[in-house]
Amino acid sequence: GATGVDPNAVVTATWNKWMPTPPTGTFTVSGPGGAVAGTFSWDGGSKTHTFTPSTPLAPGLYTVLIENNHDGGDNQFVSVTFSFTVPAPTEIFVTAAGGTVSGMPYTKYDILRWDDNGWSKWFDGAAAGLNNRHDINAIAVPDGSTGEAWFTFSANRVMLPGMVDWVMGQDVAYYDGAAWSLYIDGSDLGLTTIAEKIDSLEVIPNGAPGCEAVVLLSTQGNGRVNGLGAIRGADIMTMCLIQSGANTTYSWIGIQRGLDLGMPNNATIALSMATADATELFLLTRNVFNVDSASGGHSMVYRYDMGGESFDGPHWRATDHGLNQKTDGLDINGDID
Repeated sequence: GATGVDPNAVVTATWNKWMPTPPTGTFTVSGPGGAVAGTFSWDGGSKTHTFTPSTPLAPGLYTVLIENNHDGGDNQFVSVTFSFTVPAPTEIFVTAAGGTVSGMPYTKYDILRWDDNGWSKWFDGAAAGLNNRHDINAIAVPDGSTGEAWFTFSANRVMLPGMVDWVMGQDVAYYDGAAWSLYIDGSDLGLTTIAEKIDSLEVIPNGAPGCEAVVLLSTQGNGRVNGLGAIRGADIMTMCLIQSGANTTYSWIGIQRGLDLGMPNNATIALSMATADATELFLLTRNVFNVDSASGGHSMVYRYDMGGESFDGPHWRATDHGLNQKTDGLDINGDID
């Protein structure tokens, strides 16, 4: 069925003759919340029923069923059914250096959310026990409705509330909306040096069979990683995370060698990918980025087409939406094209 349908859409059915209103048989619309309430109208010129939902449609799959209708004489002999999908609204999550956006103050340990309603503070770092020592380096927010997120931090090491061990710049921490825990121990990957801090991150829970999550990551500089050997700061590594926490176990799914794709070294500073089998990913870059048909600078979102192995964009600019501080963390839920 149709995708990308507007939440304020109506459903129409055109007949070859006059029909009563409301319909005498079945004309239903059902979705994630069950049957959709609404009203019918009739246009005699086009012989069309129009169903107008009482409220905007929530994101999800909808099914329309039209059958057993009649005009008091002739009957509808062929049932008609079709479906359509209302997409979730696009949300873009970013971190930045701290300042003010749309009159709202924020810090380098907050996560901002941009959507059609403008800017909001999605994650309040102070409320989660963070302070100026917790400069966020990378984030993953796969679902903005859950309150959970994954983090790396710029400092060599930080303490997080409720944890007894240091979280290193090469580690990934998890926040479930109430408490912190270690998610990936970077030393288990062989990441130990300052250049090997994780500055780009995406987490896709249950992203592939046998994986607790599919994780994409990149480091801020050159180094070495167990199982892949030498890496550079523009490389994008994809992991099947088998067991999170201390004693992290994993296997590598693959690596995109950034320099082979024409990227400047150490260019990648943020990643976002919708699903583990997606054919595209989005990224932020450190500075000027002119590769393939992508041309711009920092705080702009570029797209990498993995099938065509090419870059384009920018597809979104923070400054277009009033955020003038440099952005350094990113996750996208929804479509930005």
